Parts: sequence; C-alpha cells; structure tokens
Amino acid sequence: MASTTLYIYISLDETICALEIGSLFSAFLFGIVTLQTYNYYYTFRDDGWKNKTLVSFSDSALSPQIS
Repeated sequence: MASTTLYIYISLDETICALEIGSLFSAFLFGIVTLQTYNYYYTFRDDGWKNKTLVSFSDSALSPQIS
C-alpha cells in the first residue's frame, strides 16, 4: 500500500503581522487605562474607599490580558 502525504502550505506572514498589530494596539489601550487610573487617584483624593476599590479592581482586571 502506497502512503500518500498531504502537504499544506500556510503563509504565516499575514498571521504574524495581525498578531503583532493586535498586541501593540492592546498595549496602547492598556497604557491609556493605566493613565486614566493614575489621573483618577491624583484628581479625586477625597473619594471614598468604595470608589477607589472599584477603580483599582477594574484596572487590575485588565492586567492579565496584556502580560
């Protein structure tokens, strides 16, 4: 019985490029969220602990996505 081998050619150039662009865009947006968090804590120092905890949680929830 003759064995047949099927070769599939996949160009990874377009896939890697899309992954790189998506990663850079995600890092850019994460930087914006981090800057907004810093501005919130700097501007609203007298806010209650509930608001500060909510902002801290929302910022830390995005951390695993970028790392």
